[in-house]
Amino acid sequence: MKLPLLPTAAALSLSAAASHAASIGYVGSVEDSSVNEWRTATTPKPLDIDGDSIFGSFGAVHWTVAGINQFPSGSASPGWHYAGEFTFGQFRNPDYAIIDNPVTPGTDITAGIGAVQLPGTFTFEMTGTPETYAGRTLRVGIMADILGPGEWAADSGKSYSLSQISGGTSDSGPITLRAGAAANGQPELYFFDLTGVNPGDVFRITAFPSPGGFPGYIGPVTWDLGAAIPEPSAALLSLAATTVFLRRRRP
Repeated sequence: MKLPLLPTAAALSLSAAASHAASIGYVGSVEDSSVNEWRTATTPKPLDIDGDSIFGSFGAVHWTVAGINQFPSGSASPGWHYAGEFTFGQFRNPDYAIIDNPVTPGTDITAGIGAVQLPGTFTFEMTGTPETYAGRTLRVGIMADILGPGEWAADSGKSYSLSQISGGTSDSGPITLRAGAAANGQPELYFFDLTGVNPGDVFRITAFPSPGGFPGYIGPVTWDLGAAIPEPSAALLSLAATTVFLRRRRP
């Protein structure tokens, strides 16, 4: 009996790259000093996927009224860059939450954290190489609950979603912030994991408004890249092929 040829690892890799969509899943959130001290390595960071105790070591953005602070500075390659129309508004208020200054870790941004509001979306493109993402998980963090006391009550019932809009189609679905409860001024980070990312993939964060119509907004955004998962060795691939062959030889 003629046995079908087993696909090689290279063939499987090419097939996956030809028709892929990144997998997007919600991981969880943190609400403690690790968020305020997001860039200070001496503060332990729950859910930090790369283990360096810095949120956004692969890339990060902090919004300001005068401009946009992108980290690393410049092109941030092989991190990310803006995609789509840059139409959202930015705002900042001294009453808003105080967090680490990303330029000088360990010092606070005393003018109040920045955020973007209109139209409640942020679209970005990943700019690495195939080797950058191969076998690795990209963790995206979105900061919320950064407003002042006068807005806490209205800042309830909101949700975030992360979706892929180019290079494939996938969506986390809406993730409700604080289980729908009102804010309390203690910043939170909500994390989403992306696997199967390829260079040029474009993703969009959407901040949905509260049921009462209070606008959705997006605080600082972080990107961290997990360690690569080792690919199967040639010996393991050969063993798997032999096992399949022997099973097919059984009467």
